[in-house]
Amino acid sequence: VVDFVGNHRKEFRFDQRFRKLLGGSRMEIQAQIEEDFPFLPAGCSIRLDAVAKETVLRNIKESLPTGWRERQVEAKQLGDVSLTDYLAHTGLELADIYRGGHSYTDLRRTVGYLEGDASPNEIRLGRALGRMLHLGDGDHLRYLLSVLEADQPPAAGELEDLERRRLTMLHYSLWGTNRKLAMSLDDGLAALWEAVAIRSELTELLSILAVEAGPAPADHPLGDDVPLALHAAYSRDEILGALDDGTPELPPVVREGTRWIEGMNTSVSFVTLNKSEKDFSPSTMYNDYAVSRELFHWETQSTTSAPSKTGQRYLNQRQNGINVAMCVRSSKNDSNGQTAPYTFIGLADYVSHTGDRPIAITWKLREPMRATDFVSYRAAIA
Repeated sequence: VVDFVGNHRKEFRFDQRFRKLLGGSRMEIQAQIEEDFPFLPAGCSIRLDAVAKETVLRNIKESLPTGWRERQVEAKQLGDVSLTDYLAHTGLELADIYRGGHSYTDLRRTVGYLEGDASPNEIRLGRALGRMLHLGDGDHLRYLLSVLEADQPPAAGELEDLERRRLTMLHYSLWGTNRKLAMSLDDGLAALWEAVAIRSELTELLSILAVEAGPAPADHPLGDDVPLALHAAYSRDEILGALDDGTPELPPVVREGTRWIEGMNTSVSFVTLNKSEKDFSPSTMYNDYAVSRELFHWETQSTTSAPSKTGQRYLNQRQNGINVAMCVRSSKNDSNGQTAPYTFIGLADYVSHTGDRPIAITWKLREPMRATDFVSYRAAIA
């Protein structure tokens, strides 16, 4: 009889005790405990009473190696496995891997599976991977994978318009939109191909996300050459890349919550529903919320008057055939402290308005928002 149960410290890990006895990964140990140890040698058995079993399983689930040091220990025990296998064996999620600006390549290099020091580009790219976990547009992911799996990067000058926009979205995700650090699309792709370990990790990461996204084709309300899928999540920079706003050499600079894309006759609204005084000034604490799955209440900037050019653009949207693209998020940051992406909830048409400076406008979405989004966006009224 081995007594594992007692008033143990939080740091005590049952999985490590059982791994000494049985071998295997954390998830394999968890499965054995749940199934009453079916793989023991003949004549051997381990029996846990109901309370002990519950205690051990709870401890295993609560002691996941989410910290940087714990992840290193786990990596050394498992060996140099793929990202997919590391997730499967540890029970971690992608958000755990990229917490703190680390990458899986960073982890492998730290524990000695990759020789030498990381190059500046590897470090910069590795920090960017954690900003891509929101991607769920299957069409976009599958295209990026087809490019990343090639031996050589494509030449920007030979790309179709849709392909160039998709790769510009990737470029902005990886390299950012800081004009002081800007580079051409060709240079950005070349640098990514030189960072062999990072490109391999990015390929595997996008493969995992593509499986989660599923095979369903996406609806692109702004046209087949604009890679923004209805109800998919994107960062602000990815949205601007899809809209062909700016160039990799001269990225767009956006400080307001709206963006007018002249060449597309399109106004883009970047809406954050739950605002805090820490992140927003009193003049930008607009009252935005979903009225129903089809109606959305939105306020212009506090300086926008009805007679102004911008005000008239909104109020005469239907007559002038202007596209109003609504991109919405609940909060500025997600649960992991990362900048939250926006969900593209589609195009909207003017219904009515009240007030001035700001103008309160009710928009009608051309396609109803998802029920889950409505619940979240409606709750932001309070």
